[in-house]
Amino acid sequence: MAKQAKQQAQQPAELEQTVDEMLAQLTKKNAEYVVKFRRSMKDSGADEAKETDALKKMLPEMIKGQQEGKPATQLFGPAVEGGSKAATARPKDPIQQQPFWISTADLGFTFLAIFAVLYGLIGSFSKVSSNQGGGFASLVIMSFVAALVFTYYTQWSLTPKGERPKFWFIAIGGIILIIFASLASSYLTMVKSFLTSPMNNWGLFILAVIAYGVHYMLKSRYHLRSFFAPLPRQ
Repeated sequence: MAKQAKQQAQQPAELEQTVDEMLAQLTKKNAEYVVKFRRSMKDSGADEAKETDALKKMLPEMIKGQQEGKPATQLFGPAVEGGSKAATARPKDPIQQQPFWISTADLGFTFLAIFAVLYGLIGSFSKVSSNQGGGFASLVIMSFVAALVFTYYTQWSLTPKGERPKFWFIAIGGIILIIFASLASSYLTMVKSFLTSPMNNWGLFILAVIAYGVHYMLKSRYHLRSFFAPLPRQ
């Protein structure tokens, strides 16, 4: 019997055993733990569906712990407290990855607002001239190329390791795009037009407000993750 129970405990995870099948594999102490855990969930107001969902998540780890000599109390803490927490826990909203172009556009307007503010502040405190800020076209190129690189890298880092392109490919591509943006921005400074001429400080601050407003609308419309928020773990 012990040998049969051990073979059942070593079944591949992809077979998706039922709760009853997993309960049959538990040791006596772990089975008693589950009884207390379920009673605590019921006392805390959990329905049968929530109880079953909690057991489906807990039992595979409990069975694996048995093979390593780890009792349920070591893995999950006291049964009564664990059942109470499981009963009152709210389901987490799944992290949805937005389309590439939406994330790039949102980050591009964020960078545009930041660059415009920086150039405006530099121009405000500079004693040389009040019209030495960046041109609109140059700021747009720098902002959206930077956004393109950052967005691609972020989505690359969230991709499972076995499915990612090589890092050197990402690095070389990013360097080429940054060089292109720098050359294009330098060239545009020699072109005299409304879009390429340096903007005055007030124009830069107005541009920053508009760019941030577009970023705010995109973030609200598509529920985008904040630029400063930590990346979700896989």
